[in-house]
Amino acid sequence: MKRIPLLVLISLVVACAPLQKKPSAIVNDIQDHEQQLKINPQNAASLAALGERYFKLFESTKKVVHRDAAIKYNQAYLDLYPQHPAVKRNLYLAYFHKVSNEFKQADVIKLRNIFNSFNSVNAASLNPPSVASYNYKINHYPKIEELVEILKQAIVEQPSSAFAYVTLARAYSNLGQEKMAQALLVYANQNNPDNFYLQATLGDMYMTRGKEKACKGNQYKDMEKALAFYHKVLKVRPDNARLRGEMAEAYFYNGRFRLALQQYKKSQEFKEGDIKLLDIGIVYSILGKNDKALDYFQRAGEGYFAKKDLAVHYFSLEQWQSSLASYNETFSLQDNHFYSRLLQSYALTFNDGHLSGIEKLKQFVAKHELNDWEEKLYKLRIGSLASADLMSAADDACLRTEGYFYQALQARLDGDNEQYKQLLDKTLQEKVYLYTEYKAASNLARQAKF
Repeated sequence: MKRIPLLVLISLVVACAPLQKKPSAIVNDIQDHEQQLKINPQNAASLAALGERYFKLFESTKKVVHRDAAIKYNQAYLDLYPQHPAVKRNLYLAYFHKVSNEFKQADVIKLRNIFNSFNSVNAASLNPPSVASYNYKINHYPKIEELVEILKQAIVEQPSSAFAYVTLARAYSNLGQEKMAQALLVYANQNNPDNFYLQATLGDMYMTRGKEKACKGNQYKDMEKALAFYHKVLKVRPDNARLRGEMAEAYFYNGRFRLALQQYKKSQEFKEGDIKLLDIGIVYSILGKNDKALDYFQRAGEGYFAKKDLAVHYFSLEQWQSSLASYNETFSLQDNHFYSRLLQSYALTFNDGHLSGIEKLKQFVAKHELNDWEEKLYKLRIGSLASADLMSAADDACLRTEGYFYQALQARLDGDNEQYKQLLDKTLQEKVYLYTEYKAASNLARQAKF
């Protein structure tokens, strides 16, 4: 191996120092070093500096001409001094981009050779070369089976690559192999227990599984696992608004409303958003803090979801005129939601006992196709389906929540207050916290007790 003279080494340290310069200043540096190369084409300091400057320009401009110039000068330097890690890294990253976007076999081989020349410590911070092939293939030839094989190779190249494990798990999930995807992520986490990317992905995986089980009422364990992974990440990244929001949602699905409220507020603190204001309002409504709930609903803007949630909130407080006014604003923005029209029909009758309340609902149904369950709820509302027939089709907690709730409203219309209260209690006992019917029943049940 060639030994680098001391003066050359000192100049390299200066040439490769991190740049905080504007692009115009970098261009001036490039011109100076190119003049130096005209005097001495093997000026090591200028070769290293040019490779580094052009790579910086490429990172800021994404222009291929700068990337290719970085490749040219970094390679020229490494031809003289093959073991400089910073120069080699820049060369690898430039080729990685080239393979990701152009994919020539000669470049693939070159990229792999550069990667294999790193020691294990320096290689650990890099995406393995097969990921570049994956990047190209997924945009040009997205055959899932081929992508799986490429990602398997990426894991062989870099066993600690969280990106490769996560992307391969998603590929297996797209193939319908959910157990394989889960096992792969668990295995990756066992080998890389401190990787935040893996922890967040596992948290998201358990969140998704939990949500899928919510209508069966057995989401709790998966949500607790998701919370455990989110806690690990947030200990180090406490300002991550997305994970705060996910944690809040996991608490909400498990009925831990006060903890959900804390996390929704922290998420809103780190990154403001109208949807999070609505989430906070919904939790306050379930807890019976209705003035605070109303404040957050009103702060959430003039959009469709804000108006819809406000209409439901007024409905739950038996403020029928306010609910109807909000529903009218909702329908002026969007009118394709059967449940909003269904609730409006009840609010119309509760507001004025002389109105059947179902004419607007009938007009809506005439223009929209309902699914089988919605058809049953509609028939219950217009009096052409018995409650027993409705509930015989309610085969999970989500459908039972809706079934009990709309039966409760029918009982109220019929003047049967005891049946009304009992059915509201049954609605709440299903514990499907995310459903509008649960949220409305929370306040209605409290008021029914007085």
